[in-house]
Amino acid sequence: MEKEQQNFIKPKLRQCKKMMRTRRNMVRKMGQLQTHALTQLLKFSRILIKDNNQINHQLVKDLTMMICLTAQKTQESNKNTGTNLQ
Repeated sequence: MEKEQQNFIKPKLRQCKKMMRTRRNMVRKMGQLQTHALTQLLKFSRILIKDNNQINHQLVKDLTMMICLTAQKTQESNKNTGTNLQ
């Protein structure tokens, strides 16, 4: 009886661990992609500002704030899922 239970529980446990690992990796990748996209947007906006000779500091500040908040939220979610984003 006990042997049957172990044979049933072990694969389920393995499957659960695998799903958690996959989820952590997805969270990490999504955070990195989001931060990367915002950084690219900031670079692009700076180029546009230079081209137009109009210094739109508010746009740059907003984008910088979005990047910081996204990075912070990513780190928080990684702490919750047990991963570290370096």
